[in-house]
Order: sequence, then structure tokens, then C-alpha cells
Amino acid sequence: MAGGYRSQGEWFQKTRRLAVLQQRLARVQADRAAGHVSVVRGGKRLLHKRLHLTEAGLTEPQWRQQWEAARWFLSADGQAGKRFGNETIRVTPAGQVSVRLPAPLEHLANAAHGRYILAGTVSFGHRGGQWADRVSANQAIAYRIHFCPDKQCWYLDAAWQRTQVPTVPLQALRAGELVGVDMNADHLAAWRLDPHGNPVGAPRTLGYDLSGGADRRDAQVRHALTRVLHWATNNAITAIAVEDLDFTDSTTREKHGRRRRFR
Repeated sequence: MAGGYRSQGEWFQKTRRLAVLQQRLARVQADRAAGHVSVVRGGKRLLHKRLHLTEAGLTEPQWRQQWEAARWFLSADGQAGKRFGNETIRVTPAGQVSVRLPAPLEHLANAAHGRYILAGTVSFGHRGGQWADRVSANQAIAYRIHFCPDKQCWYLDAAWQRTQVPTVPLQALRAGELVGVDMNADHLAAWRLDPHGNPVGAPRTLGYDLSGGADRRDAQVRHALTRVLHWATNNAITAIAVEDLDFTDSTTREKHGRRRRFR
């Protein structure tokens, strides 16, 4: 059948579903343009828990606490060039946190320039070194302070935009040897190629098993890719050429329909 569907009826139902989704998208875009936003903090996950309190192992007061905690947050985008990378929420290299209060609340400040310094300090176990480098250089860092009702404590998250890696010209990559990789249903076929594209040595077959859950399938593919990287590194090869299979969800659905495993 056209589009990889099993029957004309299935294709018809998918076409109608697409039309419905396009109509919904048009309504959402129109509401956004008009400034009408229908969003509830917490989303479907909290709503599902409220409708199934027993399955979630929660009482109504416990759920209400989670619902309220979803609204207890303070966030501020980073600002490059500002002291410590953020004017609203500021974290010093020593972990001291201060918040710039709005004008109506400046009388509550306990520091100069309308700032309120929190009693506790923070530390970042993950990528703490990168965070410290950015703070010292006054590079932009976004912060979000939020409450966790399960642990009854507050957290501060830091986020920043990673610097884009410079793109190496294709001609420079093709100047030396490279590894060509072809992805198949159950294995990666790899071959070492000289600068002219001729195979060197014997090919390598790196198998994987895509049965089981999504986590297992991802782990299998990652393991195979890691083996390719190690092989290239051990042979002092700095470039890997991979076949572009256009693995977008819309494309694979049109080509392979309900054959989820093959997709």
C-alpha cells in the first residue's frame, strides 16, 4: 500500500488523524498569536495522579502539596557581562546565593542594592568545574530555584548554553583515512578507507540486538557506536563517515507504517 500502510482503511484513518492534528495546531497558533495561553503548571502527570490517588500511593493533601510545589519556583535567564553571569539570581564562587528583589519588596533586602542573601549555600556536583569557570568569567548562567515536596528541601539548578564546536571542512576530513559506517537492521558494517575511498584491510561487523525495551535498544546501539569510536581512535583515524538514513519519525512512519521494530 501507499505510504507503507497495511490497508486503504488504515491509510484513510491516518489521513483523517493528520487533518485533526493540523486543525488543533491552527487553533493553538491562533490562541498564541492572540495571547491566550491555556497551561496549568504541573501538566498531565499531576492530573493523572489526582485522578488515581490510590495507584500513585498519595493522599489528597499529599497531592495538593505536590500541586502547590509545582508553582513554587523562581527562575532567571543569564546575562553575559553581569557580575557572576546573572543579575537577578546571583551565585558567588563560594556558593552564596542572593536574589535581586523587585522595587515593592526592596524594604525586605538584607544587603546593598536591594538584594536578599539566602542563609544557605549551594554547590554543584555535576559540571561544577565548568560552572565555576563561567562564574569567574562573568558568562551568562540561568538559574532556577524550586521546591521538592518529597524531600522537603529547595534546589537550585544552573544551566548555560554550550559553546558550539567549530565545524571541520569536509575536504580536510577527506584528506586522510576515515572509517565508513553503514547501519543495518542488526549490525553496523564498518570499513577503513584510504583518502581515495578504497577499502583498507578487512571489514568490521559490529552487531547489536534491538529486542526488548527502548532503554535496552539504546544501550545496544550506543555500545556498537562506542566500539566504532575505539577502533577509529586506535588506528589514529580522525573522521567517521556514516550513511544518512533520515531517521525522522515522520519519514519512518510513512515508509514502514506499523512495523515499529524496523522503524
